[in-house]
Amino acid sequence: MLGGDPYVQQHGAPKHFGWIEIPTGHALPAVFDLTDRMRRRHVLTLAHSPAVLLCHSIGLNSVPPLNARTLNHVKIRLATARDAEQIARFNQAMALETENKVLDWATISAGVERMVASPELGFYLVTEKSNETGISGCLGVTFEWSDWRNGLFWWIQSVYIAPDFRAQGVFSSMYQEVTRLAHLEPDVIGVRLYAEQDNQRALSTYFKLGMIETDYRLLEALFNRSSKR
Repeated sequence: MLGGDPYVQQHGAPKHFGWIEIPTGHALPAVFDLTDRMRRRHVLTLAHSPAVLLCHSIGLNSVPPLNARTLNHVKIRLATARDAEQIARFNQAMALETENKVLDWATISAGVERMVASPELGFYLVTEKSNETGISGCLGVTFEWSDWRNGLFWWIQSVYIAPDFRAQGVFSSMYQEVTRLAHLEPDVIGVRLYAEQDNQRALSTYFKLGMIETDYRLLEALFNRSSKR
């Protein structure tokens, strides 16, 4: 598909490239330098040809491999734009189940779509059903810079496993994949998540995976952004 592009004819086709959805909804081949540590995501700008997205040298955040990986019989891959609707549905189900909250569909769907299309905000991993179409679970990762440690924390959030696939090690496999990817990126110094205080089942799982409870309380001040919806 790239062979007829004048830029590729001049410079040669990239050895590794993957598809990402840019905000306009047009799928274009994005060139990645897979030798640059942990496939560091770059600022993407249109170059000589509108058919090719080139990666400039300003690294933003690490990006996991594009290909699926099977771990403990669980197939895990990076989410794409095609998964956004189901991830949003999973978020609605998770909020209702754990906090008895109803998430506004327009807001959550736009939020998921934006993160899938904006790697500087984070990324999602999803698990696939065996011999079926669709996904069985999801996990989001966002980034927090720590000046104290001169490094990045990866925050795990938006975790949901479909009921039929629970108690089968799906989350544990996704967590192992997150930590594996994080260890490949020198700037990442830890993984964090927040949990409902009364969700003892989830807390037990996190502790078994080696996570510890911190001394911090989570505080927030929410802004009314309803006019933007």
